[in-house]
Amino acid sequence: LSGEWKIEVGAVGYDSAQPRYVTLPSEVGSLDFQLVQCARISGVTVDAAGVPVGRIPIRARAAGAESRRVGVSGRDGEFANLYVSAGALELLVRSGGYELVSPLELQLEPGEVREMRLVVVKR
Repeated sequence: LSGEWKIEVGAVGYDSAQPRYVTLPSEVGSLDFQLVQCARISGVTVDAAGVPVGRIPIRARAAGAESRRVGVSGRDGEFANLYVSAGALELLVRSGGYELVSPLELQLEPGEVREMRLVVVKR
């Protein structure tokens, strides 16, 4: 087991801690990792008339980061308990010929649960 090892720690509902690198054999006692609780979003994707639009991929982008897919709305347009990073972020929907009517910027606290209605239009 000698050599350099990358150690990553994560848990459901928490953002991953920064990875740590250790070289073995060594005198490594313990490593501390700090996980940050995520926020959760739930809701429905609808068109301008309020009709549910299903199978819409939902992406989130935190400030200074690449966007990542966090979930997909069901056939009925509903999505539930999608974990996203707490803090400032932007929700993105650009798929299947649909996009959000206007950009959606959020400020979420760790552990917050936000219900929302995402209005999408055909491009």
